[in-house]
Amino acid sequence: MPAIIIMMGIQGSGKSTFCAKNFPEYTRINLDTLRTRKKENDALWLAINRKENIIIDNTNPTMDDRKKYIEAGKASQYEIIGCFMKSRLEECIERNNSRNGKEKIPSIAISCTSNKLEMPSYEEGFDKLFFVKITDTGYSVSEWQALLQFLNIFCFRKEAETMNREEKDKLLGRPEYQFLYTEPDLKEGIFLLGFSGSYAYGTNVPGSDIDLRGIAYNTKETILDLHAFDHVVDPDTDTAVYALQKAVVLMADCNPSMVDMLGLRDEDYFILDDTGRELLAQQDMFYSKRAQVAFGGYATAQLRRLQNALAHDAYPEAEKQQHILGTLNTVLQNFNKRYQEDYGIKVYLKEGQLVTDMELTGYPLRQAHGMLSEMVSIIREYEKLNHRNRKKDDKHLNKHAMHLIRLLCTGTELLETGKMHAYRDVEHDLLMDIRNGKFQNSDHTFKPEFFDLVSEWEKNFQYAAMNTDLPDKPDMERIEEFVMKVNRKTVMR
Repeated sequence: MPAIIIMMGIQGSGKSTFCAKNFPEYTRINLDTLRTRKKENDALWLAINRKENIIIDNTNPTMDDRKKYIEAGKASQYEIIGCFMKSRLEECIERNNSRNGKEKIPSIAISCTSNKLEMPSYEEGFDKLFFVKITDTGYSVSEWQALLQFLNIFCFRKEAETMNREEKDKLLGRPEYQFLYTEPDLKEGIFLLGFSGSYAYGTNVPGSDIDLRGIAYNTKETILDLHAFDHVVDPDTDTAVYALQKAVVLMADCNPSMVDMLGLRDEDYFILDDTGRELLAQQDMFYSKRAQVAFGGYATAQLRRLQNALAHDAYPEAEKQQHILGTLNTVLQNFNKRYQEDYGIKVYLKEGQLVTDMELTGYPLRQAHGMLSEMVSIIREYEKLNHRNRKKDDKHLNKHAMHLIRLLCTGTELLETGKMHAYRDVEHDLLMDIRNGKFQNSDHTFKPEFFDLVSEWEKNFQYAAMNTDLPDKPDMERIEEFVMKVNRKTVMR
């Protein structure tokens, strides 16, 4: 039986080299070479009619991209084989930058493809699936099923048993997690690492990504101000590890994704040493009325993303820019609670484009970097919506809606009780109903009941904010004492 091999992976991940080295006798179908979809389609059917072995050497990031090849092959009695290229975005961009002429493409194009990537599955019609990774000696190829069996260990339903110690160690022992032990900025060790995202909130479903977030000891070079280290992010494993000095700043601002780490269930921690346990025991030093700004701001951003996505096709470009401007101005209003007030940044629309005026004479570089990073992050989030896959709209919209309610629930509890709980046990069924589309109409809009729910939780949140017993500011003296104690221990090792 002839075969069609469908390559999948972002630009610069090594697809073409893998094809040339391993399948030189196959008929190669490549859109970049053929230039047009019509020529590509003609070449595909010519090869099929000749019963040739075929390899589709395109990025093929989505199910829709792969569907036409699978259907054509199935109709002609072909075996359908998929090869998914494991890759890090920064490495692919680096390889692309080393290319010349027409082979080199804009880095933004690689990032856009990465944002669209959908993991393949046998349900699409593949007869065989393989996971391909570039190594120092060439390529390593593993069967997809073996990978899925490993991942399925962690695709828990609500009633499933939680991951035991052995399973956690097995995960961190995988090759893709070795950066946790080899990354120079993490050489002093990680003292807290746990679930982030849906597994932390209890809103995971079969197939949910495993996100991990943690805190590392400052390196001696960082403590002595000889080296700057904020965080390490590994996109392949959805893992982020923050340096202690960066983590405490974000926690003191009640950054929702950071204080989540302080409110995990015991079973959701992968690494927790004595320093980590002491941090959890003293977590109240971070909580203050800043939680209103942090959780309320994040919830507002989720609502704006939801509104932007719902009306995306109907809105003119100017309206979309106005949405982004609204979110940026909300963030700017909150900067004076976290940065020096004379930051001198103004954002506005000029001829339909977002522009900024800045006056930062003698301003601390780290604080300026922090503010600009936040604003750029917001713009990138909106760009993701502008390039979203229509087939995935419902899932993304429902997740935005779910996180809007989750943020309001979590923030309300923190303001009312001074306690942080990432796992939303009480609201679990409601959040899953939202995620599963119970509040969405067939035309992608949301039912009035959902917006009634938003109004109710916003009122609860505002009441909690007005009546909270939390202090105005975090206890910076205790935070600084904790950091100095940990840093002293690191230097004396």
